[in-house]
Amino acid sequence: MDSPLDITFGASISAFLDTAEDFHKHRKRINRRIRRLRHDLNIVTGDTKNYKDKEQQTKISQDDYAKDSKYGLLLLLTSERDYAYSRELKYLMEIGNESAGSYKNLMLSRIKRSLHNAKKLLEVSQAEQDQLVKVETYVYTALIQGIYSIHKKQWEGAVNALSIARCGLECIYQQHQNKLQEQDIDSDDEKFYIKELLDSIVDSSLNLAVSQLDTVANSDFKSISRKHCKDGKFPYLSPAVDAISAIDAQYVTELSVIEGGEADDNTVIKSIQWRDHEAAIVNEEIAIKIMKLNKLNTSKFKANDFDEKLVNQWSLILDLHENDSTNKDEDDLDLVQSRAILSTYLQYQELFSKLKRDLLFIEEVTSNHKASSSFNKLELNKDTYWLLNAITSTVQSLKDLPGVYNDEDLYKSLENLEKYYVGQKYIKLADSFAVNESFAEALRLYSHIKEEVLPQGTRDIYSVDFPYSVTNNDEYTQFYADFTKMFSQIHILAQFAVDLKSPTSASTIIENVNKYPINLKLDNLINLNERVKIEPILTKPVLFDIGFNYINYNSDRSKGYESTSSASSAPGTASTAAGTDESKKSGFFGIFGRS
Repeated sequence: MDSPLDITFGASISAFLDTAEDFHKHRKRINRRIRRLRHDLNIVTGDTKNYKDKEQQTKISQDDYAKDSKYGLLLLLTSERDYAYSRELKYLMEIGNESAGSYKNLMLSRIKRSLHNAKKLLEVSQAEQDQLVKVETYVYTALIQGIYSIHKKQWEGAVNALSIARCGLECIYQQHQNKLQEQDIDSDDEKFYIKELLDSIVDSSLNLAVSQLDTVANSDFKSISRKHCKDGKFPYLSPAVDAISAIDAQYVTELSVIEGGEADDNTVIKSIQWRDHEAAIVNEEIAIKIMKLNKLNTSKFKANDFDEKLVNQWSLILDLHENDSTNKDEDDLDLVQSRAILSTYLQYQELFSKLKRDLLFIEEVTSNHKASSSFNKLELNKDTYWLLNAITSTVQSLKDLPGVYNDEDLYKSLENLEKYYVGQKYIKLADSFAVNESFAEALRLYSHIKEEVLPQGTRDIYSVDFPYSVTNNDEYTQFYADFTKMFSQIHILAQFAVDLKSPTSASTIIENVNKYPINLKLDNLINLNERVKIEPILTKPVLFDIGFNYINYNSDRSKGYESTSSASSAPGTASTAAGTDESKKSGFFGIFGRS
């Protein structure tokens, strides 16, 4: 047989039935399907005069079901038809007419008939091999039984039946989710009606039944259902617990046992204290999970441990609290206030667990990083800078939590905590400048950190103790002392850098030999502290012109020159005059003559 819940509640919820007319049409559709099934199974009773003697549906046995599961489907649809009729009558009663009294009796009789057929289905399907189908059959029957008990004001029986139904629905839904994950499918449209069924029928009915009983603690529905599913008010439903347990025992096990067996009704916390506020915890599951996290020894946790065992768990509890429908009564001011305080407490713990995780990441990055070169040091500073940036964002989120601003001590401590981590972030930036020998820039950052960023004073900057020992006043005192030493070192290095640059700020004369400055002073000829670069200096060509005037030729060449000049001077005065002019122009600009 196919999924009993898909055929019944799944079909009606998917059809969005919300009027008497809608349920009437739905009932007619079921009727047509029942007629077809009877024809297929050949159990149509034509003799209406002797119907009780000749009808075969009430005589369906386990053997019939074993031969063909359609016999079970017939019983299921017959039960669903009667339940749909009861819903139709309920909507007619809400209209408010003269027949309301008769409608109520008819509605109860239809629910009773629906329950009778559901019990018959359980009886014939005991040999069902599909465990999920078996659980769904029990869940369907428990739902009808719970609804009937609510109308009959049998509150203890209603709590027991609805608890079985709720545990079974949780188990079925989780099995479906696991199947989707195995097939790598994101959509859960097939079983979306289970959440709607829990919200609209199961939880609302369970809440009504619990409110009528003084013996049942006012807790969350999950805790109530797992505690009362074994009450045994209806013996025919008791095997449902074993059927659910065969799939996954946690869905019929009390939360205190699941979380480690350390908690019971007397030890589960009923409230939490945060600062000067106390918040009642209605949801037992939330209370047990908080207890479990608070008992963890985090002294040896690594960053990944914090992420998995604390950050994720606090986030899960926060989601559970926000989605919890048991304490959303807006008319109860005390409940609203407790809910707000608990929400702030959970966010406070989650954010501090993130902060501690990031601090552990910084420790791990620092210990694993080899800072042997300038490049590695810069890479380390870069990684640490971004982690500190995430930490400052987390502290800002802590300051923005509801109720924190009104707590003067806490808010002031968080402000100083933010300054502390902002200062560390800027120190990493300044150290990066120092690695690149930009000491002046590093000094400016250190001055800014001291004057503008870090809290004034070195003692008692925190008025509260932070969770997970993220930091304390003694740690800040040591940090400030180390910062002061580093500040002095950077100051000295910056001064040395200035002093080393000042002697070589002006170029030496030897470096400017090809330049002719005015008012040249010979007091900075060469810098012998640096490696001297020796280069040849080109001689100026004009010196050859000057030197040529002082070259003496030998006597033979001189005599030959004189005879030649005498012979050439004979022709006339004109040539003598020309020779005279030529001799005057010889030499350097005609100033020097040759000897």
